[in-house]
Amino acid sequence: REYFKERMVTEFTYDGTAKQPLLEGNYPEIAEVQYLYYFNQWNQRLDGAPEDTGSYSSMVRLIPQDTEHYQNETWMQAFEITPKKLEADVQVIKSKVYDGGTNMESPKVTISNLVEGDEVDLSATARYDNRNAGRNKTITVSYQMSGKDAGKYLAPDELLLTDGEILPKEIEVGNIVLQSYYYNGSREVP
Repeated sequence: REYFKERMVTEFTYDGTAKQPLLEGNYPEIAEVQYLYYFNQWNQRLDGAPEDTGSYSSMVRLIPQDTEHYQNETWMQAFEITPKKLEADVQVIKSKVYDGGTNMESPKVTISNLVEGDEVDLSATARYDNRNAGRNKTITVSYQMSGKDAGKYLAPDELLLTDGEILPKEIEVGNIVLQSYYYNGSREVP
């Protein structure tokens, strides 16, 4: 039994389909692998193989080809369905006029690998590394998820861009009156 337990695939990434532990390899001495029952992490019996993320177990039975000399092997096998990492296309406006802050206009985000029928909203924020005007500035894009199926996913990793730009702000000067005068030895300007 331990030989077969060590050859079970027990980690899966969520993809919206039912999962069960899988016996890896080809074993001519095994006639059939049966998955009898499924349980969640609280040991509650499920109606069938689970689809959602979480920790599970299944009663596995191996039925040998030679039932005259060998008996069935049965055991509880733990397995896990882990969240799927989202992939996103992001559009960032990399240039702005100096405004004294590091915040940027919110990037536009499109999810490229969401399981059909799942409801997940992915938004992003972008920030410059500092507020000073200049070129080749580092921009960090961070993601936030929401929606009823957000727990089945992981947000994309932060994205670093190194071609940002903060343009100097033009300043307007007003109410300056220039007039000529002659120095009269005084420190006061007329």
